[in-house]
Amino acid sequence: VLELIEQQLSSAETCSTILLVGGFGSSDYLLARTRERFSSQVEQIFVPPRPELAVVRGAVYAGLNPKAVTARISRRWYGITTTESFREGIDPESSRRNYSTGSKCVDRFSLMVKRGQRLEVGECVEFNGLLNKEQHSDAVTIPIFAFDGNDNPPDYTTSSGMFELAKLRFENPFSSTDDFE
Repeated sequence: VLELIEQQLSSAETCSTILLVGGFGSSDYLLARTRERFSSQVEQIFVPPRPELAVVRGAVYAGLNPKAVTARISRRWYGITTTESFREGIDPESSRRNYSTGSKCVDRFSLMVKRGQRLEVGECVEFNGLLNKEQHSDAVTIPIFAFDGNDNPPDYTTSSGMFELAKLRFENPFSSTDDFE
């Protein structure tokens, strides 16, 4: 929890108050540790009455007032894996695949959303790229990767700290070979 608070403080321009809420927010131990670690950085650190209800109240408020939240700040780095030209001496050999068009690196991380980036509610994040038609494939699956670190994310989706968060699956518009020729 203290590391999460540290991350939030480092991504904010200013912060004058820390409110501890949720089930663990009422912990005297957490309050003491938070004050010990962050009292020099913020003016106030406290637990409001009934901290366990904050999550429920927030969900109800958001449901009743859907326009109350207009944007969110990304807590992670998000992206997809891409296949790009292999860079000799830079890309790991384990990522090399040889195709008729040359050697490719098959697990390069392509950033879509930066940690700390402001995203408006309903905002779309787009990626322009090419999908290779796979024989007898009726659908395309694209894994979404995330990275929680404070530093820039690694270059490869197989790197330490990088993890697969979800998979996007959609029908392959070129599943019929007649449409693809």
